[in-house]
Amino acid sequence: MYIVNEHIQLNFQNEVMPNYISVVIPVYKDYMGLEDTLQSLKNQTLSEDNYEIIVANDGADRRIRQICEKYGVKMVSISPNQGSYNARNRAIELSKGEYLAFVDADIEVTKDWLERGKEALEKYDYVAGDVIIDKSKLKNIAHYYEYCYGFPIKNYMHLGHFGVTANLFVRRRVFEELGGFDKRLRSGGDVEFGNRVYMAKRFKQVYKRNVIVIHPPRDYKALIKKMKRVTEGNIQLSKLYPKRFQRPDLLENIFSIFMVTSYKRLKTDHITELKVFLFASFMKLVRCYHLARIR
Repeated sequence: MYIVNEHIQLNFQNEVMPNYISVVIPVYKDYMGLEDTLQSLKNQTLSEDNYEIIVANDGADRRIRQICEKYGVKMVSISPNQGSYNARNRAIELSKGEYLAFVDADIEVTKDWLERGKEALEKYDYVAGDVIIDKSKLKNIAHYYEYCYGFPIKNYMHLGHFGVTANLFVRRRVFEELGGFDKRLRSGGDVEFGNRVYMAKRFKQVYKRNVIVIHPPRDYKALIKKMKRVTEGNIQLSKLYPKRFQRPDLLENIFSIFMVTSYKRLKTDHITELKVFLFASFMKLVRCYHLARIR
């Protein structure tokens, strides 16, 4: 039996509704992103009677509240802001669905997203969906880089047994038995939770490439900020869970700078492909810098 500690404990406030989905969207001051996500959720092939949307308003922002009122969705406010994983937990506690669906507030979901996710959860307990970078918005090398390297979800599931919270479906009973996301983590909470589900040895996990969301490509600054956040999250995971996660090795990362392999072909000219490869090496260098600085 897994011991649920104070950092992952959940207090459910509603009885579970069978065959019902609760969609959880954490947001912190991303007004346009939230509108885009909610707009894409309006025309699902699954009937509106079969799901609810809960926005976790991290920071209790007034404009976020207004957007939620505009779209007629539920909202839970957290003040002061305490990070996306704590926000997700608060929304989970208010949910009533047998199934939980997670997406971020800058993402567009496909029209059959909920229907596909629900179909998968009828056979599995934990479903990692695919995250596709919007190819129509590729304008620079940073965009091309993220298209090629950004979200190798199949690899995440194969090597680390986790999907990202940008596109994740989980049965409520998993949270009831194992607790929620570790609210102490600013990054890597999805990694830790997926690993926890795997380590429990009684839940079925799967990657589904037909459960799709579309992510906008990040610019240079956003990618470097993400690399810093992810690197810090990896180190925090190794400190909080040393038996489950190894501390990233600086020397290994240095040696791997020019050993980068994309999971998706760009199918463009060789000059652009070379630039993307060099940018990927640069991003590895950025990771090494943050590893050295944090140590």
